[in-house]
This record gives sequence, C-alpha cells and structure tokens, in this order.
Amino acid sequence: MMITRKIYSFAIHFIYFCVLPLGSLFSQVRAAVPFLGFTPFPYALSQSDSVQKFTYDRIALDGNIIAHHFDDGIPWNEAFADSLFPSSIVSDWNTRIAHTPVQHKVYVAITPINILRNGLALNKNNNGGDQPLPPPWDTLPFHAPQVKKAFLNYCKRIIDTFHPEYIAIGIEVNLLKKETPALWASYVELHSYIYVELKKKYPMLPIFVSCTGFDLAGFTSANQSEQVKALHDIIPWSDYFGLSLHPQLSVFMAEVVPSQQILDSICLLSQKPIAICETSYPAEYFTVYNNSLIYNGTAQKQHQYISNLISLSQQREIIFIINFILRDYDQLWSEIGSPDDINKIWKDTGFYTENGEPREVLQLWKKYILNVEQERNNVPQRVTLHQNYPNPFNPSTVISYQVPENSYVLLKVYDAIGKEVETMVDEVKEAGNYSVQFNGKTLSSGMYFARLQSGDKVQLRKMMLVK
Repeated sequence: MMITRKIYSFAIHFIYFCVLPLGSLFSQVRAAVPFLGFTPFPYALSQSDSVQKFTYDRIALDGNIIAHHFDDGIPWNEAFADSLFPSSIVSDWNTRIAHTPVQHKVYVAITPINILRNGLALNKNNNGGDQPLPPPWDTLPFHAPQVKKAFLNYCKRIIDTFHPEYIAIGIEVNLLKKETPALWASYVELHSYIYVELKKKYPMLPIFVSCTGFDLAGFTSANQSEQVKALHDIIPWSDYFGLSLHPQLSVFMAEVVPSQQILDSICLLSQKPIAICETSYPAEYFTVYNNSLIYNGTAQKQHQYISNLISLSQQREIIFIINFILRDYDQLWSEIGSPDDINKIWKDTGFYTENGEPREVLQLWKKYILNVEQERNNVPQRVTLHQNYPNPFNPSTVISYQVPENSYVLLKVYDAIGKEVETMVDEVKEAGNYSVQFNGKTLSSGMYFARLQSGDKVQLRKMMLVK
C-alpha cells in the first residue's frame, strides 16, 4: 500500500505540473480589492418567508459576494450513481440560486469531512443533513475508489449548478489532522485526486480548501508543528490559502482583539492569495457550559476586529472576506431549546442585532465597499478588469478595464477549457479607462473568460454567452 501511495503521489504531481499548466494561472491572479459578504444563514426557523427576504435583501445591499456553505453531509448513493439528488437538496439549491444577487460574486464551500472533523461526511437526504451513513459508506476510507467517484460527481454537480467564481472543496480540513490524525493521509489522497480531476474540467476556477488559522499559528491547544505540516501537505492542491478565523475559538476568546500584526502572521504562513472563507467576532457578552466559559464580546471589539481584517487587505492579497452570520440568531436559538453549548459562540456575531438593528461595524463595512466603487469610477489607482456588460450576453458584450500608468496591456478571451479564443488588446496603453467590444456570434453558448495582463498584474473575469 505504501508503494502504491508513492506511485500515485508522483503521478498526480506530474499531472499538476506538466499536464495542467493553465491550473497555475491562478497563482498570478491579483484581485484589486477583497470582496465582502455573508452567508444566508437564517436567524429564525419560523416566519421563513420574511426571514429569507430580510437575509437576502441585506446580502444584496451590504456586500458584493455571497457564500453558500454546505457542511451537513453528501447524498453519497446519488452522487456515486450521478443520479437525481433528493428533492430537498434540489429545492434548497434552486432557492439559493433564485435569491442570489445577480451582481454578486458567488463562493461555494463543500467538504467530504463530517461536522466533527473526525471522519467521512455524513449522509444527506430528504430527512435532512448529517444523517447516518448507509452501507458501504459507513466503513469506507477517504481514499476509497467509491468515495473518490462520488465526491468528484458531487463537486461537478454543484459547480455546474451554482457556477461559482470560487469553490472550496474542503472546510477547516486541518481539524481532521487535529482530531483524527490517522485519517489524514487518506484524506490528502482524496483531495489531491479531486483537485487534479476538477482542474481538467474547470482550469479557470479557483479551487481550494479552508484551514482554521488560529490553530495553524499556535493560538489554540492544537500541536502547531503538526498543523503546519498538514498545511504543507494540502497547500500544493489549493489555489488560495483559505482561512477560517474565529478568535473566540482561540486563546483570545473575546477578551483581546487579535491585532493586525497577529492576523498578518497567520497570512504569512503561505505565499498564496488569501481567502477569508469565514470569520466572526462576538458583539455581546455571553457564557457557555453553565458559566464555565465567559466571553466579554462587545460591538466595539467586533468593529475593531473587522477593521483590522480590512486594513490587512491593504497589505496582503486577500480575495474576499466572509462574515459568516448576517444577523444574530437569538430567535433560532430559542426555537431549538436554547442549548448551552459551544455552538452558542456564533449567536451574537451578526452585523445586525437579533432585532434587525445595524451594528456600528456595518457602517465600516459598507463605507469600504462604497469607497471601492467610487475609486473604480475615478482616476485609476490600480489595474482593474471590470465585469463585462451585459452578462450573460448574446452575441456581443463590452469589456472594460483600467490601468494606472503607461504599460503594456494584453487582453485575451479564453473558452471554458482554457483555449484562446481572441486577442482583444496587445499594445502599450496610457493610464486611463478603456472599453472593447467582444463579439461571440461564431461561438457556442457557454462560459468564457477575459484575462487582462498589465505589467505583472493579471486579472480574470467570467463571461456567459447564452444563445
């Protein structure tokens, strides 16, 4: 088995470096500024229509990216057979897509690891998520051929359904090494296989995993050296350095706000672009486990923490930041019996209180987004490739870009498999704003990508041709 593993490892490294040169394209991508957004996590189970409306309306108004987060299991049998998924899953996906703001970037997170991070993700069916695994899934290791086939089919299905700009195919994966280290090698084999196979079909899509940053940096009880080893094992198969940052789960609790320098030390653990896949900070005081854990959260501390993250984005290449909770879910907590457990630590991390009133951090968040939009409309400060308009288009669309100084500009369009379709610009341009028209009348419907290079800066935009 060990010899087989070594041969497999050599093979996938060969594919990554020799067969898939376009996969490395993302190491060059530079986002002008991070996108900011939320998940549509509901703050109540009752009054679902009004809860849904409030949540998606505020996501549209208060951000420019939406995160669809799925860590409650996989329909293993249906995924393996590549058959119709349970109706509850299809309905949930359709609802999310229908309410996703059309102008927002889309980030999707899925995982083959269960919520306790100690084994294979549980089953998901019409009875809900995290259902017991049926045979043979209850005994299969991560690297089993059946698991590889099923999870690859699941990844492809969710990509083809949501058409995300970014996808994580593992959530807080380093916790598996922390909780059940004996399963780590098997998981790495699964992940590297899935990454390589997905890159063959979606070479332009950033594919990555998330890790818990405070565990990696030694701010928890986790063995830091083992956590860093886990990062080194997985990062070759991750286009971004995805981070899950929840200070209340670290030595900081809610007593001290992690400084920008501390957050920077986490980011420096990898040289890859950074995605803050989920984060939070308690804005209220609360206790857990019969007052055995005390959290002195305040709205001011929450504001300072988010301010530190946003300031860090001026120094580091951060693609997006997701504050997981939009509105405090006190009502939901009451509806499920107010359990006094660790899951309580996210209850008061919203940018809106349980009554729907905005917290002071929201003004900071929205001001940053507004400043970014105003900057894009003024004299260029950095290289930027704007989203084409209209999008979707048929048969023509306008691609706009800006360069802050005289530079050589190369603008090309590629199809979904990375084949060059047309060179739009190939010359020296003065600082300014520019637009070119792309005509797809001779092309088939599908996904295309505009790639702008100015100096050492490279940016991509997804375009959809619909005939």
